[in-house]
Amino acid sequence: MGDLPSSIPDHLVTRIRAGLLRVHSKKLEGAKLNSCLKESYDVCATAWRDGGQVLSDAILCETIPVWVFHWAVVNKWVPYPPIRKTNRSPLYRLGEHRPPAFENVPQNELTVRFGEYMVTEWYKADIIQRLNSRIIYWRAEALSPAVPSVEGRPTPDPMAWRMAARAIAADEAMRARAQQEIGRTRSLAQTDETPTSESAESIGVQIDRLREECRWGLERLAEAVDLDPTSVSRHLSDKAVPHLKHIGRYEKVFSNELNRKVLIQKTPRKRR
Repeated sequence: MGDLPSSIPDHLVTRIRAGLLRVHSKKLEGAKLNSCLKESYDVCATAWRDGGQVLSDAILCETIPVWVFHWAVVNKWVPYPPIRKTNRSPLYRLGEHRPPAFENVPQNELTVRFGEYMVTEWYKADIIQRLNSRIIYWRAEALSPAVPSVEGRPTPDPMAWRMAARAIAADEAMRARAQQEIGRTRSLAQTDETPTSESAESIGVQIDRLREECRWGLERLAEAVDLDPTSVSRHLSDKAVPHLKHIGRYEKVFSNELNRKVLIQKTPRKRR
């Protein structure tokens, strides 16, 4: 198995390999995994577009992620076979061999084909999620080319116009909601009012809302905060209140993923 998947067209191999080697040099110098994966996606998408190929959804959502994943595995950016946390007890006697924290996923559980590799569904979903912002960006790029008219003047593609209009409408709706929230916050500040415990979100609801905003599954969130999935599930359902240090972990991973400062409000207690 080569450093690049066999599905890459021959006329693009040299250009893509050169671009990916530049990204790999950054990874060796300490660049973060997500940044390298996204930059690798841009290398492949740019080469595909400049080669005169169509940036279809199949290419953007399936083909290019496969190429990026193949490169990441070959260069040991990501573990393969996939690994998961062990369920073994962390308690052990002095002098005994400490059990490993992670183990390889058994071959019989690798049931999803991802290019030339077999993986689990959650492992593939995690890679796609890490590339999601670039997929959206290149979908927008696919709408940019103009269609020549009969007179020789460029005329925008009608489909592109409709999709752009929908994006603008969605952006305006988001701005309107933001303005409403700003107005509500100012009103509370002027009247010196604070939400009551009945109207405030619980810690579990806040964490679950942020999880959905990141489009993470339970396993992905548990891995990010280094907690057992069962504990995270109890936090989300408010069956257990996370320790302050765990709340700090949630705030940190959500802030990094959403590129903004995230603070989880501690649920106020009812007055007796």
